[in-house]
Amino acid sequence: QQQQQQQQQQQQDASKMQDQPQITLRGHGASSISSLCFLRKNLLVSCDSSEQGCLLLWNIDSRKLVAKLHCGDESDNSFSERRSIIHNGGLFVDRFSTCEEKFVYQQRNGMSVHDIETMKTVSFFETDSTGFCQATTCDNLVIYPHRSSSFKIWDHRCNPSTAKLFTAFCAKTDEKHRMLCSLSANICGNNLAVACGMESGTIFCHSFSSSSVLTTVTASSMNSVSVGTDPVLCMDLIESSGDDGLSSVGVAGLAGDAIEIAQKSKPEDRGTIVTFKVKATCIGGQIKPTLKLRQRMSTCEVGGMAAGGKPGVACCRFRKDGRIFATGGWDRRVRVFSRSGRSLATLKGCKDSVTSLYWNPWIQQMIATGSADGRISLWDVSF
Repeated sequence: QQQQQQQQQQQQDASKMQDQPQITLRGHGASSISSLCFLRKNLLVSCDSSEQGCLLLWNIDSRKLVAKLHCGDESDNSFSERRSIIHNGGLFVDRFSTCEEKFVYQQRNGMSVHDIETMKTVSFFETDSTGFCQATTCDNLVIYPHRSSSFKIWDHRCNPSTAKLFTAFCAKTDEKHRMLCSLSANICGNNLAVACGMESGTIFCHSFSSSSVLTTVTASSMNSVSVGTDPVLCMDLIESSGDDGLSSVGVAGLAGDAIEIAQKSKPEDRGTIVTFKVKATCIGGQIKPTLKLRQRMSTCEVGGMAAGGKPGVACCRFRKDGRIFATGGWDRRVRVFSRSGRSLATLKGCKDSVTSLYWNPWIQQMIATGSADGRISLWDVSF
């Protein structure tokens, strides 16, 4: 009982400390922050969803803007060469964990790789994507949406115009599961797991040998689990702490209509945050994934005295060590959970919906969040 009281006190103290962020950055105007990423310990890059797709590079030590790039900016040759192609807003930006010199930037219908030091374009290609699903990175790989319900895998070390890319449909029946809404991937040993969050509320997981991603593959082993009826807007996968070496744990955030959620009879069915496990099993010489729903957590209260609420979750990400994860919601809150799903803290200082978040790989307790009003906030999350 004394230990429980200490844990409750720690949670209360943590929540009190997080009413306001340590640092707030403004540079995107009123455009929603679609993605952000730490390129270095003190360098943060962010992109917004405006038509120009503005990329900003920040020095968080000095709290100053270091570089600013617009798609189609005549002063930047690397962009102006393809002004008509990538003048479509930004969706996603991330660093390669195996390459410290480059980062990838996704626009609505194109993908570019940039040099961190110069911000110049190293490569660019069209993705033929029709939705707003964000890409994801895993080691040297970029997994990105293709058309409305399929994805492709590209190794950034290969020329995108000549490389053979792996292509897979996310689901067996496009009509039932509709559009691809989110992607995440993780490599365990020689097995690559790619999770696809669908508009129907189903998560499909593909599994195949990571050594085969540079060759044409006609089919991959996959399995699925239904986590609800609302679109799966975000996901993140990380290696499981088990000793089998072939498992991943995941977190997913769902959209949610407050009225519909309030009408569900069971409280455990009202959560818009779910955790799940992906385990790869060798069957007949083929790696086949199995998915299991582990836990469901709620965000804000809905119904009754809650005046509706906004339970949807727009972004989620594990910390580098995998011990905790954070989610960003439509209710302007950032929630931090332990890997087991225990609530640790709620960050309440955002003024609008939280649309993106990223843990600093070099400073474990630092997390950056982006909001729909264009604000970037940096938080100290110490436990």
